[in-house]
Amino acid sequence: MRNFLRHKGLHIFLGLSLLILLLILTGILLIGHTPSFYKDFSSLSQRELEFRRGRLFQDLLDVASLVSRGQEFQLEIREDDLNSFLAEIREGDFNSFLAAGALRDWPGSEDFSLSAENPQAHFLSPKGTEKGLGQIILAVKAGIFHLDTIISVHCRLSKRGQGFRLKVEKLRAGALPIPQRFFKNIISRVEGTRLENTLKEVEIKDLRLEEGLLRIVGRGRPDGE
Repeated sequence: MRNFLRHKGLHIFLGLSLLILLLILTGILLIGHTPSFYKDFSSLSQRELEFRRGRLFQDLLDVASLVSRGQEFQLEIREDDLNSFLAEIREGDFNSFLAAGALRDWPGSEDFSLSAENPQAHFLSPKGTEKGLGQIILAVKAGIFHLDTIISVHCRLSKRGQGFRLKVEKLRAGALPIPQRFFKNIISRVEGTRLENTLKEVEIKDLRLEEGLLRIVGRGRPDGE
């Protein structure tokens, strides 16, 4: 009887050990998954990157000229142009941002060996009966210890009163959901941002999200009217 129980206990222990190992491997695969929206800009030539950045800067300069004269404008921001510009941000700048606030709520974050690079933004139009004006995904490639993953913040854009707001709907590390309580600090920053308060010289009349495109319609108010 004793040998039977010992043999049975060994089978249970091996089964639990295998289950734990499978859960760990599944977690690693989910965390290491690269979402389809996250693009690799390293394959683009420097000439192509500079062309996209230059196009974005020229669009912004044209709008700034109209705003300074109090005229109406329509700005179209292509996500590929924006992400080509964001690709220039140095890794150290993002590491400082994460250490200072973005991961402040993560348990044991002070002990993390963490790096981040290649921030990106992605624009999605509303689907079917979805509420709101569409979705904006903010993503960054992060290295936690020796594991690379894509941290993504999925936000819903909506109109509220005379302004616009972002609501964080979900967080992901690769394909693995992250509880929002671990990112309370960065969520409060995102949801606390009001575009109409950030751009005092501009009256935003409309925001539209299309696939890969953010369209902004407004007019300048140089005298702070």
